[in-house]
Amino acid sequence: MKLLRLNLDVVDGPWRAQSAANRGHQYFSRDYSLSGAIGARIAAFRKKGRGDLFCSELVAQAYEEARCPLLPGKTPGEIAPGDLLKSDILRDVTDLALRAVRIDGPLMYYLDDGSHFERTAHWEVRTKIKILQSEPVQRELAALGVSARSFYELEKELRNDKSPGLDLAVHDELVRHDFCQEYMRRTLASIGVADAREIAEPMFAARFEPSEEHLAHLDTDSLNFHKQVAESSIISFQNDAISRTTDIQTLALYRGSGNWRTFDYLAAMQQPLLNVSARLLGLFQKENDCLAAEQRKRAAQ
Repeated sequence: MKLLRLNLDVVDGPWRAQSAANRGHQYFSRDYSLSGAIGARIAAFRKKGRGDLFCSELVAQAYEEARCPLLPGKTPGEIAPGDLLKSDILRDVTDLALRAVRIDGPLMYYLDDGSHFERTAHWEVRTKIKILQSEPVQRELAALGVSARSFYELEKELRNDKSPGLDLAVHDELVRHDFCQEYMRRTLASIGVADAREIAEPMFAARFEPSEEHLAHLDTDSLNFHKQVAESSIISFQNDAISRTTDIQTLALYRGSGNWRTFDYLAAMQQPLLNVSARLLGLFQKENDCLAAEQRKRAAQ
């Protein structure tokens, strides 16, 4: 992630930056344009007269209206996020704005996402808050003379391995909410499948094996776009696999005679999803190899 701001050495820099911010604010209620985002890279997807916007288009449009075009010669709808780094009038201020910090308290998760669907992470946090606030869990915490403001702090208390009553209460609440099955269902739904066994089927794998005929019909921009999507997906599933592996290892580290129910339950939930990530990672790598081979073939012609 990069943080950019207008170079204040630009003529009337502060005024233009404020003007762009004011003009950009009026677009915040607009819908997100997926077709517009794709059209920034692939001309065939561009549509005139759209009422919706994609992220970098909104920024470019705001600066355009402030009489400060970011990339002269390009319309806002042709400016993809990565193009903002090419602007001569924007300055990278990432290092000035971000600072590494160490915390011992729980991270705050914000659930005010404006999407029309609830993300798996949102459901997870909401459900864990319900478990924390449940009467059985609160009763066990009171008996221990401690309080927890988040599930993170609840897990820290469980790590002490001296409260089997709390372990049983948390585990029973996880089961009561059908946490493992619902987490799995929602995660699989986010990748378009209803059952983990689907991704092992040949028909599913065929989606990631573009035929020679299909590749031949892709123009250069489309081919590059598909390869960028595959590369991005590889990184996502690599990170997901690393995260889930770390979670399983951490849960095993904290497991003891007094907290085994909760930590075993959470570890068992992560393992099948780790298998899913590994399978999808392999499929996207295979697709990326096919696309790369086609690029090399065209370059050699």
